[in-house]
Amino acid sequence: MQRTPADSEPAAARLLPEPDTRLLARPPLETVVFDVRFLAQTVSLTPESGLRLREFVEASGWPVERLEQIQQHAMQVQFGPDQAPNPVVSAQGIGWRLIPPTGSWTATVVPGQVALQSTNYEKWEAEDNGFRSLLAAVLHAAEEVAEPSLYQRVGLRYIDRFVEDTTRRPGDWAGRIDSAMLGPLLQGVFGQLVIGAQQQLELGLGGSRRAVLRHGPFTDGAVHGAISYLLDIDVSDTTSSAFDVKAVLSTADELNLDALALFQACICPDYLSELRGTP
Repeated sequence: MQRTPADSEPAAARLLPEPDTRLLARPPLETVVFDVRFLAQTVSLTPESGLRLREFVEASGWPVERLEQIQQHAMQVQFGPDQAPNPVVSAQGIGWRLIPPTGSWTATVVPGQVALQSTNYEKWEAEDNGFRSLLAAVLHAAEEVAEPSLYQRVGLRYIDRFVEDTTRRPGDWAGRIDSAMLGPLLQGVFGQLVIGAQQQLELGLGGSRRAVLRHGPFTDGAVHGAISYLLDIDVSDTTSSAFDVKAVLSTADELNLDALALFQACICPDYLSELRGTP
């Protein structure tokens, strides 16, 4: 796994250390999600718009097997004298979800938002088939079809699931996950009694940049009840600016580095080397 930027400049004032960008031989990453929220005149994407989205993405080398229509709804509750509340649901806009033959990623374009999710993430780089290359294709397609004018939020989320055969209780993650993250699991009196724990941290990364870090051990039914560890890193930038694909990608590059720096700060050095496959 590698999360390195391509052709981007570093953020003006980084509060996190520069991460090590070497690939992991055993990447724990399960899902990566990108989203950008924007303002636009377009309030609905027609079937013709959906076909154009598909054509633009496929022209960039990313096959799309099917389109799924997405209907956005809003609910208003009407009140009146001697009248019970009357909820009224109305359609607000139509968007489209693009799904490839492999099903390993989905791209969603609706009025006001573009989202890209992948369960087969290998690397960030723009060349070849990196996540950034797919992201650029989706953003260019959305720019042509949805005509965004102002973007207000860019977000990037990585969900990692660490699995080890020898972790039979939460405290077994000591020496793998940084001890400051484990907290109560290492408590002398009741630490051995903990059967699960989930924590959430909210971090200010400078300016309009934020991170939410959710983490903790949990009983993993997929590995016969062993204790796995969840690390969910959600970084975002709420700067408002004129919509430009290059600018959005540059922000995503910086968020990617922030997420990687946070990931590495949570892991003990020896365990990180083990995941890399190095002594």
